[in-house]
Amino acid sequence: DAVVSPASLRVKRALRAAQQRRATTVLLSTPEAAVQLERTAGRRLHVRELPLGVDDRTWVPAGEERRGQNVLFLANLEVRKGIYVILDAFARLAEEMPEARLLVAGGGPESGEVRRRVRTSPTLARVELLGHVERDRVRAAMQACDVYCLPSYGEPFGMTALEAMACARPVVATDAGGLQYLVPDGGGRKVSPGDPAALATALRELLGDAGLRRAMGSRNRALVEERYAWPRVGDRLEDLYREALRQPRRGPSPTAARRRKS
Repeated sequence: DAVVSPASLRVKRALRAAQQRRATTVLLSTPEAAVQLERTAGRRLHVRELPLGVDDRTWVPAGEERRGQNVLFLANLEVRKGIYVILDAFARLAEEMPEARLLVAGGGPESGEVRRRVRTSPTLARVELLGHVERDRVRAAMQACDVYCLPSYGEPFGMTALEAMACARPVVATDAGGLQYLVPDGGGRKVSPGDPAALATALRELLGDAGLRRAMGSRNRALVEERYAWPRVGDRLEDLYREALRQPRRGPSPTAARRRKS
């Protein structure tokens, strides 16, 4: 939307609204967008949730049990991803947890400022900047961490969090966007966006309790196998297709019909 002309954007939005009005069923990856869809469509839609899936045979737990205190942040280095929030949170707990490390994986527009803060702050001495991590190395990074943290201000879904869950890692995330629905209460902790104090408290709790981390990781892996593995998502999609076929077909709105007649 940021690179098209205003006229093109208006046409795009009008087309999208027309599609939604005529749809028998609208599938969403999370419930987060349901209210907005109903607002733009002008009526209550037949909305069903169909989450994204993950290959649970590729994204698997590490062969050996983790016993460290490594936190992984893997995302574009942008303000909206919460990179400065996690840096502030780690600075708050670094002195009392001398074994803790923060691994920052990713590149982006804030890379220079992130490097400057890490280089000049004594409390961030145990922050390791990994830079851009190629896709074929992401799984190893997930398996090597003890806690995955994504404190973004809002994710449409949260795919990296799901991949961490498949690797049996506990997740600390924000209670916003798709993450609030994705991360289960028994699989991690969720805090308000932009709150480094709350984030530090959640990280401190998990880093200080290896048993809790194992239990949360096991809960996340079980949930992935039950709900997010591609075969489960495929079965759900087939069920939704059958349900949609049983719905009465929607025609154009009465207003549009009268407009054509006139």
